[in-house]
Amino acid sequence: MNPEAQAAFERMVAKMPPKERKEYLKKIQEVKDEEKFGSYFDRGETTHHIVFTGEEASDNDRDTVGGVPYVSEDFPVPICKVCKTKMALSLQFDIRSWFNMPFAEGSHLLVYQCENEQGPTAITNTLDDHSIELPDKFWEIGREHCEFYLLPPGSSHLSADRERQFVSQKLRFFESSEIIMHMIDFDKKRYDSYDTSSKVGGLPAWLNAYHSHQICPCGGKMALICQIGYVYLGLAVKRPRRTNSTFFLSGVYTYILGCDRQCDPRAILAVSE
Repeated sequence: MNPEAQAAFERMVAKMPPKERKEYLKKIQEVKDEEKFGSYFDRGETTHHIVFTGEEASDNDRDTVGGVPYVSEDFPVPICKVCKTKMALSLQFDIRSWFNMPFAEGSHLLVYQCENEQGPTAITNTLDDHSIELPDKFWEIGREHCEFYLLPPGSSHLSADRERQFVSQKLRFFESSEIIMHMIDFDKKRYDSYDTSSKVGGLPAWLNAYHSHQICPCGGKMALICQIGYVYLGLAVKRPRRTNSTFFLSGVYTYILGCDRQCDPRAILAVSE
């Protein structure tokens, strides 16, 4: 860890309540204990966790699961390419400056998936091609049942489409901390986060090394927008032979990465594990 990173790490630890500091330092020791497996402690950083509050979202809430999407004229609610019905809003939130992310403040993320009983559960845009450079218009691959937009600041407005397939709830964010470790993998140094919580920004936990180093065709880097883990979405409309909830994008963990140059609102890669 360089001197600046070390000083920032010490300031972060010093601000923690005693109990939280103890647990955080314990996690660092756990990482160091795993060095014999090729995982090495590198540094500590701040991150922001996502809280799924369970509180019903209003039309004024822009950070939600379900609810009413904030869209743009060029990017309305998408249509499933298989069952031809409108996709359900499974996540949306604004990018804040204090998230410390390489995306413009005020940009708005929208994540959709199809939940029509006649169509398969949404799968994410996971590319099997492990090349570093993504293909041109890679966002047109594998999005039959899901869609992702990162709209530029000032372009999103409340949709007139009030169809709600998922039970709506507000999201909140709070500052936390994560432990960054590095591994020697595929003859390269790979960095991972020890934090498996749902969060915005930072580094992904256990994401395949290829995906975390991929480059957009425009030359931008694919940076983590958010990481979602172990989240079930409640269904607002009960369906025959279905449970009352569905897994977020069918993955135990879902990582959503976007081009840090924001060359196109659809320049997003989603990977489920």
